[in-house]
Amino acid sequence: MTMLLFRAESLRPMAASFLVGRAPFLLLLFIKVIGGWGISLVLLTCSECLMMMWRFDAVLDPMYEQY
Repeated sequence: MTMLLFRAESLRPMAASFLVGRAPFLLLLFIKVIGGWGISLVLLTCSECLMMMWRFDAVLDPMYEQY
């Protein structure tokens, strides 16, 4: 039993170093899979928001100038 605990403890740093070594690769993979859609959606949403704000501002400007 103690031997199993000892072996599990010695494996943990190895697993951690394996994950740390692969983290950039996994992150890139995640960004490629999720980010392909996610980034385009975010950019689309942001551009839509900016366009709407710009239009709203263009509508409000003449109203402000009247007063």
